[in-house]
Amino acid sequence: MYVLNDKDIAEIQIIGRLHGQETRNTFHYYIATASPIADGKAALTTLVNSFLSPVYEKILDFQSDDWTCSAVTVQKVSTTRMRLIKVTPSDLIGNHSGLSCPSTTAAVVSRYCEEAGRSFQGRIFIPGVPLNLEENSLVNEEGMELLDIVATALKATITISGGVDAIPTLSKGAHDPVTQRVVDATASDKLRVQRRREVGLGS
Repeated sequence: MYVLNDKDIAEIQIIGRLHGQETRNTFHYYIATASPIADGKAALTTLVNSFLSPVYEKILDFQSDDWTCSAVTVQKVSTTRMRLIKVTPSDLIGNHSGLSCPSTTAAVVSRYCEEAGRSFQGRIFIPGVPLNLEENSLVNEEGMELLDIVATALKATITISGGVDAIPTLSKGAHDPVTQRVVDATASDKLRVQRRREVGLGS
């Protein structure tokens, strides 16, 4: 058992497979609490389970059933790195029937902080883009409606318990997580190429 303190950072990863390649999406949240949480492991387990419906499931709504989930994990990564906690969601495949674009193709949601500069913006690359949501290398209108829902989810606070919240942050560099709090997120209709998802190169 370990303690969670105010401004400690939790990292959540969605790990999956698409066309034989591993995919990973990483999200960071800082803990907002008025007093230390005695059982930090239990709190993080609650956090990852509370992440599934508002975030993970919204991403699945956009993805092809070619994409499958291997695990969703959570880990305290700051101020001290603790052991990984792994959960297996009940829903393990994308919710769109049919083929996906190649594993190198991803939809993009950009996230922004109040401050400007590279340290205060980041992107999430979502794999498993359904062919029926793509038109001329762009996400079509139906797909954008789903991506906009994902973007809204990525800037939302998750309540762990009364008086304890997990607030989305970029967690880049040595910045205070509060200054890197995600205050806005925008979905792009332009599909991107992820070279690291080429066959044999991993996630």
